[in-house]
Amino acid sequence: AELGGQRGFDPRSAIDGVKHLVMEKASTPVPLFSCLYFSVGFFAYMTARFQLNRKDHPMLNKLEYGRQGVGIVTESTPPQLSAGL
Repeated sequence: AELGGQRGFDPRSAIDGVKHLVMEKASTPVPLFSCLYFSVGFFAYMTARFQLNRKDHPMLNKLEYGRQGVGIVTESTPPQLSAGL
């Protein structure tokens, strides 16, 4: 599964008035690809959000990482992440 949702600052979807993370079936994976992006917590969430908003230029990608980091810090924690690991 991979993070779904709309592109932009906040990928969460409102369901019954509460913003939730929505997962979708991942496309055909590359073998051992998960090892490349293995992470937990804040960085895993930021990487998943970044994948939705990847740009064509490396500098724009760095700015996008910053934008997603600010978004995570300023938004309320989604119910799916509040339970912890």
